[in-house]
Amino acid sequence: MTTGRKKYILFGVENYKKLIDRIIEEHQIEKDYFEIRTILTEAITNAFKHGNKCNEKMPIYIHTRLDGHCFEMEIADTGKNKDTISIPKSISEDNVMDSGGRGLFLIQSMADMVVFENNILVIRKRLTV
Repeated sequence: MTTGRKKYILFGVENYKKLIDRIIEEHQIEKDYFEIRTILTEAITNAFKHGNKCNEKMPIYIHTRLDGHCFEMEIADTGKNKDTISIPKSISEDNVMDSGGRGLFLIQSMADMVVFENNILVIRKRLTV
């Protein structure tokens, strides 16, 4: 199955669960519900908290595209920080409860590709056949 690129806009995080459910339903990717929901939850939360500095008036843009069995997500905050961040490949037992890095680690461990540049987190996930 292939669907065109879809665009969603979210202000704050109050309704993010409904939006994620809508994305999963529109793309008909319920088999991968848990992982897609976890990835999008972490990405949206990071965009809101770290990118938009918890400002509910600043939008978070989410673009999705399904191409065969590859689901691509782009999550962009509208903050002023243009730094490139490093995505942890592992997390130590000592740091597992730290407030930073755990969400990106979860995304990295569930996705096939994760890149962050210029306030855009690009994630690709191969779906269950």
